[in-house]
Amino acid sequence: MLRPSIFLSIFLMLGHVGCHGQSTKSSSTATHVPVELKKVENGWQLFRDGQPYYIKGAGGDGPLKQLSELGANSVRTWGVGPHTKTLLDQAHANGLTVTVGIWLEHVGKGFDYEDAEACQRQEKAVMSVVEKYKSHPAVLAWGIGNEVENGYADQASIYKHIESIAAKVKKIDPHHPTMSVIAEIGQEKVESTNKYCPSIDIIGINSYAGASSLVDRYRKLNPVKPFIVTEFGPFGTWESPKNENGVVIEKTSTQKAATYANSYNAFLKDPKACLGSYVFLWGHKQESTPTWFGMLTPDGCRTASVDALSKAWTGTPVGNTCPVIEQIKISKTELKPGEEFKAAIKTSDAETDPIATDWAIIQEGEEAISGGDFQSVPPAFPKLVVSSDDKGAQLAAPMYAGLYRVYAVARDGNKGAATANVPFRVLPGDLQKSGSKVEIPHALSTSANEQLKIETGENFTLDAECKEKPKSGKSCLKVVYNGSGKGAFISWLSKAEQGIDLDGATKVTFSIRGQRGGERIKVQVGSRNKTRPDTAFREMGFALGGGWIKLEMDISRLDLRGVKTIFSCELIDAEKPMTFYLDDIRFE
Repeated sequence: MLRPSIFLSIFLMLGHVGCHGQSTKSSSTATHVPVELKKVENGWQLFRDGQPYYIKGAGGDGPLKQLSELGANSVRTWGVGPHTKTLLDQAHANGLTVTVGIWLEHVGKGFDYEDAEACQRQEKAVMSVVEKYKSHPAVLAWGIGNEVENGYADQASIYKHIESIAAKVKKIDPHHPTMSVIAEIGQEKVESTNKYCPSIDIIGINSYAGASSLVDRYRKLNPVKPFIVTEFGPFGTWESPKNENGVVIEKTSTQKAATYANSYNAFLKDPKACLGSYVFLWGHKQESTPTWFGMLTPDGCRTASVDALSKAWTGTPVGNTCPVIEQIKISKTELKPGEEFKAAIKTSDAETDPIATDWAIIQEGEEAISGGDFQSVPPAFPKLVVSSDDKGAQLAAPMYAGLYRVYAVARDGNKGAATANVPFRVLPGDLQKSGSKVEIPHALSTSANEQLKIETGENFTLDAECKEKPKSGKSCLKVVYNGSGKGAFISWLSKAEQGIDLDGATKVTFSIRGQRGGERIKVQVGSRNKTRPDTAFREMGFALGGGWIKLEMDISRLDLRGVKTIFSCELIDAEKPMTFYLDDIRFE
């Protein structure tokens, strides 16, 4: 029996799989467990409490008890927050260590590593974290920053700031090693870390397609420090082939499992250079798609990557393996709005468990913005699953031109699952009448005028002439929201009945910054409002930095001939007061 509504509810959850039901043994009287990095013949070795320690870890916020039972011994985080103490306690209760990641701001999010005052504030915040948690027995190492150099690998001030922090961390806590994390090993990142960061003990490396060759490539650099693989998993979206519509092709969870296992086994080739690894992602996350990196489904089912790594960690296969998706296909990959089509799937299960398959159509999401930033789950269309069974589904195309995917999740009833999707394109439909033509490129005014009106929800204040550090020119738009939770949006609407014709535009670009950083927003072109229908709809969710960032949204495959809601912002955390600044909205 199929459950498309259940499928959608779990795929559209913005929350994370938590650690419910786990022990939270107090660590208030516990003291640190010493961790040492020692030079040995032909390499290095980690020792924890005097015993050799090889990291079999995962990054993410999935259930820690389950992770430990599968054979892992460590967890990696990217930052510190209100739940860090609970995480450390739960990890310790389940026999896991924690590499405590301490987030450092990125240049691409407006941070200036030449600004001594800003660096000093950041350094002070790091020291307070180390002081707070250094005595916790679960702490294994300090991860100082994650891919801070990405896009700015030649900026020496970044590495020098990391060194300043690491040196102070080692004085406060001499019992745990320090690590900085880089994105792959090109662009002389390893060499720069060695040159500028003598107080960094270990180099953390995030590697996906290159993971299986990482040990060999690192050895060729004549390393002076050991490394830990701090992220690995399936090939990233940036490393994967695209179809005829320019959409990246996602492998099935069955196919991904082999990549996880091959990468992990490659790390074992040189345990004196590679001190272990953390797989990405123990849990689930929207990043380009809802299924690309997550090893668990939102309702807690395992995928085959979990089985593969558990066998690698323990040497023993799991008792009941995940189902297998052998094939998934759809009858057409280019469709007219509303056109019906078919999907077919072939599944199997080693234990011959009965398999139930859920189906959904979800709009194509954005590729990763920067370093795995927050992304909102894109819109889904539950009513377009006309009928379905365990071998396939009868579907209907959305009414909006653009890119979408058909998703399938097969479950075996024993907490095992397999995921797959196929992308397709909806072509522009026929219009009786287009909106008034707008020349491209087109700069959208942030103020209302004869052709444009601005609508907001309740309790918004707008200042179109704000002079608080505008991105360009003398002013920008300041948006203040009081956190009432009602109608948390601001929209630029065409006054014309048919909207405007933006045909020829391939992207919308805009500059935006938050007052504090971390504010979560969705921007949209077009609308699904039934009382004000548009010929196009696309949205993108992201988190803001404290400085100006320039973002763009791909609208190249949308039908832009009758756009009434030209641009809008929806505040995701509608219960929180928020202030942000917007400038330079352009259709190009």
